Amino acid sequence: TACPRSPPRLPEASAPGKISLENASEGEYFQGEDDKRGLLRLTGRIRVRLPNGVFEADTVVIDTNRKELYAEGNIVFSGEGTVVHGERIIYDQTVGTGIIYNASGFRDPLHFIGSSLMQTGPDKYAISHANFTGCTVERPHYNLSAKKVWFFENGKDFDHQSGQDQD
Repeated sequence: TACPRSPPRLPEASAPGKISLENASEGEYFQGEDDKRGLLRLTGRIRVRLPNGVFEADTVVIDTNRKELYAEGNIVFSGEGTVVHGERIIYDQTVGTGIIYNASGFRDPLHFIGSSLMQTGPDKYAISHANFTGCTVERPHYNLSAKKVWFFENGKDFDHQSGQDQD
């Protein structure tokens, strides 16, 4: 007689802000004498998995006390329907949000460039000093410019007076 098999255990959904390192060439751990603050510095083409995607960078520094990550050099973030290139990224693991500086990329259906792309919350993004277009040719036929553009993926309306989303 065959024994009934239990279904395989699937990995749990990652907690907000949880990261995992998938690739690094070298790593050094530093700890301050005064504040006991731990810094992990990684070099090489580092690959970091975030809850909403993966990014690669040349250098990554993780502050283990403050739960912050700083990366620079050839930043490429990839997520569902998204590719963003940037100069550097700062990610706060405690709240699961981050910012990419000098960002350019594609978020279906828009191509964009901005001085910064910030994730302000789950499914909420803001691009500062933005140029964006839906045109797919190399030299777009049109583009729009704005000091700040907000993207909401949760179907809520945006209140321009308070800067908050509304149910």
